[in-house]
Order: sequence, then structure tokens, then C-alpha cells
Amino acid sequence: MNGVICAYKVVFPRQAGKNDRLAIKPTLLDNAILYITVAEDYEAKENVYEQRLPAGTAIAATYPNEVFITIVAVSLTRPASFEVSYFYEDRDGSTGEVTVEAVPIE
Repeated sequence: MNGVICAYKVVFPRQAGKNDRLAIKPTLLDNAILYITVAEDYEAKENVYEQRLPAGTAIAATYPNEVFITIVAVSLTRPASFEVSYFYEDRDGSTGEVTVEAVPIE
């Protein structure tokens, strides 16, 4: 990526429900800045969480929110690279059990 902006939307799987979480963590940001927004939808005006997220810092979003990631290249002359890991936690509210599903990075 060279002086550009890349945008991504991370959503819960179809079987997601109350108390489930998505954890997002940038593991590499070389010549890039990652901004994250968590909200019920893209046009939400209330209960919106926005933050710059440095490499190595994780954030969790709860169902039914969506996660919007924007990655901005810092330099127009030097390529940027990034890696983001994420996983889904199926949290059964009645038993307190947690099942973590690793989601492959593509």
C-alpha cells in the first residue's frame, strides 16, 4: 500500500448472539496507522467508539456491534505493510462458558 487508505469491515458470524465478542489486534504496522471504530452500524451516531490502535494493542467488540478498520499509509513514497489478527469468542451467557474460534488471516 503506497500513500493510500484501506478500509475493512469485520462482522460477527451468523451464529453470534448476546455476550459474544470479536477481538481485534494489529500485530504489525510498518509505515501505517490503524484506526478502529466500533458501532452498531456505519451510520450510527450514538454509542460509537473510535480510537487509533497501535500495534500490539487489542480491542474487543461485543455483539451486535460491527468493527470498521481504516489503515492509512504514513508516507506517500514508502510502501506500508500491516497484519491484523482477530478471533471470535462464543460466550454463552447462561453458563459462562467461552469458546474461542481462531479466524485465519487472509
